[in-house]
Amino acid sequence: MGLTKILLLCAGGAAGTLARYLLSIGVAGAVPGAAAFPYGTLAVNLSGAFVMGMLWALSSQLMIPVEVKLLVFVGFLGAFTTFSTYVLESYNLFAAGQMKEAVLNVIYNNAGSIILLFAGILSTRAVLALLKGGN
Repeated sequence: MGLTKILLLCAGGAAGTLARYLLSIGVAGAVPGAAAFPYGTLAVNLSGAFVMGMLWALSSQLMIPVEVKLLVFVGFLGAFTTFSTYVLESYNLFAAGQMKEAVLNVIYNNAGSIILLFAGILSTRAVLALLKGGN
C-alpha cells in the first residue's frame, strides 16, 4: 500500500472520528433520556448506514476513483460508524439488567441500519433517475 493511500485512510478516519463524536454528543445532549439509552450511537450508526447507501448508489453510477472510495468508504465511514461502541453499550445494558433497552438497542441498530442502507440506495437512485430524465 502506498503512502498516498495510507494518508487518505488516515485523513478519512480522522474526519469520521470527529464527525462521529460531534453527532453523538449533539444527539445525546438534545434527546431527553439519553443517559438511559445510547441515542447518540444509534444516530451515528443509522446515519452512517444511510450515507453508505447513498454513496454506494452513486458509486455504481459514477466513475469514482479508488482513492476517493478509500477516503470515504473505508476511512471516513469506517471511523464514523461505531460498531464496537454499539456492542459495548449493548453489553453494558444487558449487564445492568436493562433487558428491554438492550434488546431494543440491538434491534434498532441492526434493523434500522439495514433499512436505512436500502433507503439511501433507493433514494439516491431515484434522484439520479430524475436528474437523468431532466436533461
